Amino acid sequence: MTDANELVKGLSEFTKPESLALFLLLILPGFVTLRVYESFVPGERRKAGEALIDIIAYGVANAVLQAIVVVPLLFWMAQLPLSSLAAAIVVLALFSLGIVPAAIGYGWYRFQVYAADRGWVSSPIRKPWDYIFARIKREIAPPEFIILVLTMSDGTKVCGAYVEPGFSSSYPADEQVLLGQIWRLDNGQPKDVVEGSYGMLVDKKDVAVVEFFRVRDEVPPEE
Repeated sequence: MTDANELVKGLSEFTKPESLALFLLLILPGFVTLRVYESFVPGERRKAGEALIDIIAYGVANAVLQAIVVVPLLFWMAQLPLSSLAAAIVVLALFSLGIVPAAIGYGWYRFQVYAADRGWVSSPIRKPWDYIFARIKREIAPPEFIILVLTMSDGTKVCGAYVEPGFSSSYPADEQVLLGQIWRLDNGQPKDVVEGSYGMLVDKKDVAVVEFFRVRDEVPPEE
């Protein structure tokens, strides 16, 4: 009974107007911002309780930035007819509790990457493995693509193109890469694609050196 009483007491405290206002204005937008940011930065996913300070900080940032936009919208909404007011409230709620917090999380990530590329701050991406593949995804688009030459731990070399259905893991998962095409080597250099190849899975623990080649003048065959 004691646990049940504590639960009821906690729920009654949470449903107070001031608690709901705090949740909607700070906690929920901050949580959305944090989760969107963490979806772009490889790392161990923290529980909400462990990231409470970050959630509140993001919530405050949301409140400050949204006040510039939301307050004028509230004055505009006050002039709407009742038939349109309900729809406007729903749109405003989605905008302020979902869209804007998500945009802030993505914008903060992009700013950190921009600043890190110019040497202003350290990169939010911890490991070179994640950094290089994130950069490939940002910068490389057809007709360009990346070819990897991998020197295995036993000294042999394999080669493949990082094209569809290529995929790379990210921290904290083990470092693995799926190369979309297998290529032949000629004197250690990429020569041509192996006909009928559909990919090659490589585990970094079996690799000594990874070389990346940006190919500009040719397009990989269509699959």
